Amino acid sequence: MTLDEYMKRVLVSKAWDWSAVYGWGAGSGPTFRYKLSHDVEGLSPGTVITFPSGLAASYALSHPPPVFVASHDMTAALKSDLSITIAWGMVANSDFTEEWANKFKNPKATSHHVDFFYNGALVYRDVYVLVDGGRIALPMPNPYGGTEISETSPGEVPKGYAKVVRLLMEMDGRFEHYEEMDAYFNQTGAVLVDTPWPY
Repeated sequence: MTLDEYMKRVLVSKAWDWSAVYGWGAGSGPTFRYKLSHDVEGLSPGTVITFPSGLAASYALSHPPPVFVASHDMTAALKSDLSITIAWGMVANSDFTEEWANKFKNPKATSHHVDFFYNGALVYRDVYVLVDGGRIALPMPNPYGGTEISETSPGEVPKGYAKVVRLLMEMDGRFEHYEEMDAYFNQTGAVLVDTPWPY
């Protein structure tokens, strides 16, 4: 299977075509899609890490740094072909700052990874942005796109990429307002284009 064939299967699917597993909320467990890091970046927003006061350089050198675990919040397998899976929600940037993303009533924005797997192998990764304090997910515009971008636009977004971000919101039970995605997207000034995706 090629990457184009893989993405065609994803793009024609609907939320009910997937078996989604939640990694958040009561009764949930791990998604087994995680990374280990010595950096607190990538932890879920609101996670509080405390260190001893007056942490001296000699202490830091003689004691290994703590290891933090960041995980995807959701994973889903295509019911008709379980070798096609998607995981999403791992924080890429917990303080995402770009004018188009911070212009909403709640200016807080965070970017998150979406990973596409085939037979367990990571075959593609992209990033989406939660805006308005996490109310809605939007695809990240490409500021280096084609000729359809105006000076006031943050960039272009391939229609397939936008469709996948909507699919993720439909599968993820936390987004009650996914039908508002178009209105939010229009406020960013980004342009939907027919360019191939993945790039």
